[in-house]
Amino acid sequence: MKKGLKFLIVLMMFFAFTTNTEAKTIEHFYSESSKRVVLNDDVNGSSALAGEEVDITSKVNGIVFGAGNLVDFSGNANHAFLAGNDVNVNGVIDNELFAAGSKVTVNGTVNRDAILAGETVTIKGTLNRNVSIYASEVYFESAKIKGSVKINAEKIVASNGTIISGDFSYPADSSLEMNKNSVGGKIIQTENYNNDQSVLFDDLAVKAFSYMSLAIIFALLAFLAPKIFEKLQNQYENLDFGKGVETFTKGLVTLIVVPVLAVILLFTYVGIPLSLILLALYVIAIYLSTLFAAYLLGYKLWQKFANKEAKTLLIGVLGLIVLFVLELIPGITIIISILELMIGLGVIWDLIKHSKND
Repeated sequence: MKKGLKFLIVLMMFFAFTTNTEAKTIEHFYSESSKRVVLNDDVNGSSALAGEEVDITSKVNGIVFGAGNLVDFSGNANHAFLAGNDVNVNGVIDNELFAAGSKVTVNGTVNRDAILAGETVTIKGTLNRNVSIYASEVYFESAKIKGSVKINAEKIVASNGTIISGDFSYPADSSLEMNKNSVGGKIIQTENYNNDQSVLFDDLAVKAFSYMSLAIIFALLAFLAPKIFEKLQNQYENLDFGKGVETFTKGLVTLIVVPVLAVILLFTYVGIPLSLILLALYVIAIYLSTLFAAYLLGYKLWQKFANKEAKTLLIGVLGLIVLFVLELIPGITIIISILELMIGLGVIWDLIKHSKND
C-alpha cells in the first residue's frame, strides 16, 4: 500500500510543482504555486494551488485542486481534489471530495460523495452521501454519514457517537472495533483486505507511473516542437458538440482502418517495410492519444476559466491532472479511457492532415 500511495502523491505534486507559475488572479480562475500558499479571497471560478503548505480559507465557486506537503482546507468549494502528505478538510464541500495523502482527516461537511485514500483516514465530520475509503487504518470519531460506507482497510475503529445511515461494507479479515447498532443499513463483509489492497495500489502505481511518463514526454514535445500545440489550439479554438463527435469518429476510423491496411500491405512483398513502419507509428499514436486528449481538455478548460493568453505547459499539466483524477473515479474509468483513445487519435489525425495542407 505504501508504495502505491507514494506514487500517487508524488505524481500529483510533480504535476503541480512543474508549472512554476507566479501568484496571479484571473477572472473566473485563480492559480498559485510557491512555498506557502494562502487563499483567503473568494474566487468566482476554479483554483489550482500548490506549495509546501497550502491553506484555503475562502469560498471558491468552482473546483479546487490543491497539492502540497500540508494541505488545509477550511473554506467552501463546489468540488475539491486534494493531495499531500497531510490533508485536513475542515470546511464545506458542496459536491464531491477526492483526497489522498499519508494522513487524511475530514472534520467538515461533504454534501455529496467522497473518495478518500491514505495510510490513515480519520472522519470526524458529516458526509451527506456515500464514502469510499482505501487505507491501512480508518477512524470514525462521532462521524455522521447519511449514505453508505465502503472500506478497504486493515484496521477500522468507530466511536460510539458514530452514525452511518446506509450500508457498511468492509474486508472480512479486517480488525473491526465498532458498535454495529450504529449502522442503519446492511453490514457486508467483502473479500480479504490483503488481496484487494495490493491490487488497488498496484493499479494506482501503474497509472501514476504512466501519467508521469506522459508528463515528461509532453514537456519534451512542448520544448522541441511547440508548433504542434499551437496548431492544435488553432484547430480546436471553436469546439462544439458536432466537432467533438467528428473528432471521436475520426479516432474510431483510425483505430480500425490502420491495422487492416497494415495487414493488407504485409501480404505484398514491396509493402512489408511500409506495413511495419505503419504498425510502429500506430502503436506510438495510441500511446500518445492520452497526451493529446489531455491537452485538448486542458485547452478548453483554460479557454473557459482563464481570460489570458494560453500557456502550453500549464495547459498540458492541467489536462493530465484532470484526466488522471477522472480515471480514479469508480464506474467511469472505462468510459474515460475510451474517450481518451478515440479523441486523442482524432486529434492526431487532424494535426497530420493540417500539416499536409500547410
